Parts: sequence; C-alpha cells; structure tokens
Amino acid sequence: MLNRIVISILLLICISGGWVFFSDRDARTRVAHAAGGISGDTYTNSLEALNLNYEKGFRLFEIDFNWTSDGALVCLHDWQKSFERYFGRSVKEPLEKKIFIMLAGSVAKYRLLTLDELVNWLDQHPGARIVTDVKSQNIKALKIISEKMGHDLGRVIPQIYCPSEYQTAIEMGYKKIIWTLYLDRRFDEDIVKDVAKMNLFAVTMPVERAKRGLGKQFEALGVATYVHTINNNKEAERYIQSLGITEVYTDFLPPN
Repeated sequence: MLNRIVISILLLICISGGWVFFSDRDARTRVAHAAGGISGDTYTNSLEALNLNYEKGFRLFEIDFNWTSDGALVCLHDWQKSFERYFGRSVKEPLEKKIFIMLAGSVAKYRLLTLDELVNWLDQHPGARIVTDVKSQNIKALKIISEKMGHDLGRVIPQIYCPSEYQTAIEMGYKKIIWTLYLDRRFDEDIVKDVAKMNLFAVTMPVERAKRGLGKQFEALGVATYVHTINNNKEAERYIQSLGITEVYTDFLPPN
C-alpha cells in the first residue's frame, strides 16, 4: 500500500511539474528528412513519402518549403534540380500556385503538396508533426504557417537559421524551436554561447560539426541535438553513442 502511495505521488509530481520535460525528451525521435525516402528517391517532400513513412512509424517529418511566383508556400526543395527530377521538365523561375497544383496532380512522379494540402494531411494523421526547412524568407513563411495552423500550431517545429529569428518565432506562438546550423559559418564556441541563451527543442548540425565534438558540448549543457542526413545504421550509432548526438535526420533508416 505504501509503495502504491509513493508511486502515485511521484506520478502526480511528474504530471504537474515535469510533464513538459518528459514529453519533450520522449518526442525527440528520428526525423524523416524531406518527408523520408521512397522507392530509393530522396527530397521528394511528397504525399506518398509522408504516407509511407507515417506507416513505418515516423512522427517527425522535416519538410522543405519554397515560394511560388504568386507568394504561396509549396513543399518543394528547389525549383531547379528537384523540380526537374520529379516533374520531368525544367523551369526558369518559380511557377504560379495553380500551375504547380496542376502539374503535381498530372505529370509529377509524386504528389507534391501545397501548404494547405499539408495542413489537411496533418489533420488526418494523429501524432504527426512537421519540422520546417524554409529556403528563403523564413520569418515570413513561419508567420503564414502560424496563421494556417491556428490552435494546432504545436504540431509545427520551426527551424531557425540564426539567433535573431528565435524571439520572433516565440512571439508568433511557436513553443518548440530547432536551430539548424547548416547556414551558419561561425566558430563552434560562438554557437554554444548563443544556444545557452535560448530554450530550444534541439540543435541540428551537419556531420562536420558533429565530428568535431559539438554534440558533446551540447550534451553537457543538456541540449538535444540532431545530425543530418544519416542513412547508415553504424554511422547513426556512432554519432549517438560516441559523439553526444541525440538523434538523426534520415531518408531510409527505420524510426527508433
């Protein structure tokens, strides 16, 4: 009886005072890069990839966003190589939203989505969350996404690219934020100082920074980390077990 009482008290403490910490820790699972790989293809950001990798057990999906010529957000890595690879043609500049939708539904190898369609997909897939990777005008995009998501904004984890974007994202209502370092060219020690000033969900880094031991520095601070993009089990284990990395972005490794 005493043991049951003690356990009940501990559970109440966890729920009332520590639930955010534990739920955050448990949520830092493997990320499906660009919606995850499908049939050997990567960077598709497609409906088919989302559905396949959701069925495999992924719940965190990194999605690339790009702008159409009329200012809409679509799930596309770039208008050059990726567009040509999956649409079978090249374009000199971004297309209008309506033309993108038409081509995505007719000639594209996969069904690439608009932001509105991605929001609809989230509505139909409990537990799924999106990690954003916006190729330009990140703050503008995060504002539009926050307005589209409304009360479900907690299902979006924005990536920021510099410390100055952090407070702006917080003021928009985002609760969990990832700082991705692939565009940052500063020294590791300067990045560590900036991270110490923020309350981040995680820091994501290229393999070069992880190999230098940056993950170990953040591990000592209690900050979760990801490295991208890893598609080899032994390599993933080395980063996680030896280099202080919490988890990986991946195309093809099964979710943990």
